[in-house]
Amino acid sequence: MSVIKDMEAPLTGMAAKYENAYNEVVSEQPKWKQKVIIENFDMVSGQMVYPCRRDQEIVHEVMRQVIIRAENKYDN
Repeated sequence: MSVIKDMEAPLTGMAAKYENAYNEVVSEQPKWKQKVIIENFDMVSGQMVYPCRRDQEIVHEVMRQVIIRAENKYDN
């Protein structure tokens, strides 16, 4: 019997709300900010660590918007 492990189950509940909000907020950002958010980090113990203070502040503000959108827009 063959089991395919690379198929992911679709996200539901809060995870789906946050993923939708994240995708929307990041796509609304200018290209240079998208690059900072998506590419300019190091993985340390499974955490995304941004090397400079400016990048950390950019990501922090974007994530604040994600939380607000996920909690308000997708609230059923």
